[in-house]
Amino acid sequence: MSLRGATLGILGLGRLGTAVAEIGRAFGMETIAWSENLTPADAQAKGATYVSRDKLFMRSDVLSIHVVLSERTRVFEFSGGAAVTA
Repeated sequence: MSLRGATLGILGLGRLGTAVAEIGRAFGMETIAWSENLTPADAQAKGATYVSRDKLFMRSDVLSIHVVLSERTRVFEFSGGAAVTA
């Protein structure tokens, strides 16, 4: 798989997620992101495109997760009923 042109999804676009976005762009990747409090303007300022949580999981060729593991983040449920569990 070539990284150039692939889609990098970032869950949690804080300090570490922003650094990963920069690395992804250096490899020529399209960078998309979602997190609870992220706005489209904040995502753009950090070099990513804001997408919904479901679209993040559907469109990402590579997914990088940067959230604190807690009861709230342990399970990510999708609108179709599927879930990812840590």
